[in-house]
Amino acid sequence: MNANEFYALRDSRTNACVAARSYAARRVAITVEPDAATTYAGQVAFALAVNLTARWCRHVRVGVAPVPVDPRLARAVGVHVERLDDFVVQVARSADPFGSFHVGEASSADELELHVGAEGAPGRAYCIRGSGWLALGGEAARQGHQGKHADDNPLGAALAATVGCSWLFRRALGDQHALPGAVTLSLWNLGGAAAADDGPSVSGNLGRVMLVGCGAVGSAIAWLTSLTALNARWTVVDRDVVDMTNLNRSPLFMVDEVGVDKCEVVASLLRRVGAEATSVSKWFHEALAADQLLHERPDLVIPVANDRGVRRGIQHQVPPLQVYGTTSRDWQAFLGRHVPLVEDCLACRFPSVGLAEPPLACSTVSVPTPEQIEDKVDAALPFLSTAAGVLAVAELAKVVMGGGHPVNSNFACIDFRGRMEDFFVEHRGPSAGCICSDQRAIWRSLNGRTRHASLSMSDDAVHAAPRSRGARKCGT
Repeated sequence: MNANEFYALRDSRTNACVAARSYAARRVAITVEPDAATTYAGQVAFALAVNLTARWCRHVRVGVAPVPVDPRLARAVGVHVERLDDFVVQVARSADPFGSFHVGEASSADELELHVGAEGAPGRAYCIRGSGWLALGGEAARQGHQGKHADDNPLGAALAATVGCSWLFRRALGDQHALPGAVTLSLWNLGGAAAADDGPSVSGNLGRVMLVGCGAVGSAIAWLTSLTALNARWTVVDRDVVDMTNLNRSPLFMVDEVGVDKCEVVASLLRRVGAEATSVSKWFHEALAADQLLHERPDLVIPVANDRGVRRGIQHQVPPLQVYGTTSRDWQAFLGRHVPLVEDCLACRFPSVGLAEPPLACSTVSVPTPEQIEDKVDAALPFLSTAAGVLAVAELAKVVMGGGHPVNSNFACIDFRGRMEDFFVEHRGPSAGCICSDQRAIWRSLNGRTRHASLSMSDDAVHAAPRSRGARKCGT
């Protein structure tokens, strides 16, 4: 395969949702402050920003001091080199073997510049930084705020990387409207600007986790979880294989994995970081029919597949707690959570297959073709799936922290087409007449002993609906 053939396939999903193709020719510089390059959060923000940018940009220059790679990052990514500069270049080349990725000084006056850290930013650069649970961008990143567990918590850093990558992509498209300015977003309390709050360190045991779907969002959730101190026993379900079109948006999949079962790539990652992981290379309904699932009740389900009626199929199995991320049209990333018995369920939120189903999908949106409006093609943006994955992993972390974590709404949205000054959050309760209303008794029998059952069954699990907030509605 030559470069033209590679890019035609790799970029097809991105090209389906943007009018211009000029973004591919733009040159990008991603640099990192020397002090930030020695911290775990700084390395995560820098490495992920390079990784995601290499999924759409063919010319990336990196500026970084020759510091050692944090072993947690090297183990999760599976690239074993000693220095951070060699590490990020190797990751970029593994995602795109035809691109130009190198360490060096500025060689072009028209470079778009992204800088990780508060100090030493080039004059035109957009700055990003992770500080504990906080993702900081623009002037907020240049300020000296330091979270309580800023160095060890990779979540704010990962979200900051998606903010920075989206800024670069929009600039590469020539978008000058409502670009992100001062961004402060908290994954702890889903607040923005002055309302954003930091939280404690991330650790805990999720128990038995069933991940249904290993596409862009599912692989991002596994990749991001592997960067944290969250433990779990995983069952990973997906029959699909990695193809070239997946390379434009997953931080995990690389060129040499094209043709490999997605579930095995994900399970291999999880085993590499010391987790127990079983891969089931079947569609969810096939695995059920083959009696390969639910011999033990999972403690948690991550439902990130979206076709073959899988959402309703999962709900018919009377699942325990569910947490996931998804993306939709208009550059939005979403958090979804379903605490059984007290919140809506998968069937409530996705009530039917067909025209009535909200147009959410794992990292894709449906866009009409110019030739025939009835036909649709999938389109995907390079940073949305990872952003949705960060939202989900942050919620997973809060689940294992017990009663002390904020009682957030069970639906949240970040709009990457706007200024990203806040989340939109909304609480969603059960729908009248949904199948979950007939599952209450059997749910207690099946799931009463699962690790997170107290969220549904404790005396204080009344879960009065948190007040929704947000300046504009995001999605459905």
